Amino acid sequence: MPITAKLLALAGLVALLLVVAAVAPIFWIAAALLPWFDLDVVDGRRGEAC
Repeated sequence: MPITAKLLALAGLVALLLVVAAVAPIFWIAAALLPWFDLDVVDGRRGEAC
């Protein structure tokens, strides 16, 4: 039983890593294609701070 639990935990960890590896490039691509959005957010925050 303990071995099965360890295998399930390992499988869950691997699945989580695969999901993160699959989603991360989407954010990188979005950041590369939409640099104006990041700048706009920074300007908005600075405006609110002032």
